Amino acid sequence: MRCTIVLLAWLASSALALGAEADRLADVASAMAPIMANLRTAASYARTGNIALAQIETDEAGRRVEAARFPAR
Repeated sequence: MRCTIVLLAWLASSALALGAEADRLADVASAMAPIMANLRTAASYARTGNIALAQIETDEAGRRVEAARFPAR
């Protein structure tokens, strides 16, 4: 589970950063805050052995990455 959380954090940061331009760097930073909050919560749940809630949090982080990467038009 720890590897999954680290991998998702890395993918989120690189997916957002690759599409970032100079004027969008603040947007990337603001998009990463709630994603990292979900991943910290998932790590906490995983440490306490509650894998189901950790999976829910990682899924939510993934949805936030997708929403930040491909905003609704």
